[in-house]
Amino acid sequence: RPFAPRPGQRLTRVLNPTWDPTGEIEAKEGRFSQAEQAYQRALALEPDTADGARAAIAWAALAARRSHDAAVSILRPAAQRSAEAAEALRSTLEAAGQLDLAAEVAERASTLAAGSVAAARAAARSWDRAGQFNRAARVVERALIANPEDPELRAAAVEAELRAGAPQRAQALARALRPDDPLMEVVAERFLRHRCTEDAAAALQGLRAETPATGLLRATILFARGETSKAHALAAQLARSSGPE
Repeated sequence: RPFAPRPGQRLTRVLNPTWDPTGEIEAKEGRFSQAEQAYQRALALEPDTADGARAAIAWAALAARRSHDAAVSILRPAAQRSAEAAEALRSTLEAAGQLDLAAEVAERASTLAAGSVAAARAAARSWDRAGQFNRAARVVERALIANPEDPELRAAAVEAELRAGAPQRAQALARALRPDDPLMEVVAERFLRHRCTEDAAAALQGLRAETPATGLLRATILFARGETSKAHALAAQLARSSGPE
């Protein structure tokens, strides 16, 4: 519907005529009850649109000031339709310590944002925070199926499988990367973090470009193998090559 800007209203709101700015104006003036009512009306008018999701998120943010449960009840229906609302619900649940529920919602958001690597990684982090490492690994696995050419996602999948206690799956994922891919340095570090020394060494075998970080990883691998003299010699060489810093 057409409208003209109110006195003092920013012109940017005119550029989005479907969004009723009443709630924002009321909240800015400190009239939070009226702002909630405005957002509630906006959500009732357009429950299935992006503006409806935006109203739900804004309304829930105000409702959370008095009740966590009120914010959750507002966001839950919107989270079934909107990835943004699902993300807001995840954040609300995590803030309340409901980590398993938050991770379920984050996975739902990942499904809604089909193909989004960022959403999948956010869901995996939520499962990690809930201590559900197998669930995290499965989320990343599904994202990798949808984005098989994403090397950073494959490196993230290696980490997820290691955290889930599945080193053989992590090894298979690492082998699918090019041996000279710079991300192999990241993969080697992940293997080392989980005490998979030989897998870390294998990840570094095909690298052509040596960086100080690569050298440090090689020294750490030597030390973990018990080759302390070689490890110290390599560390000294790295120190000399790095200069006075």
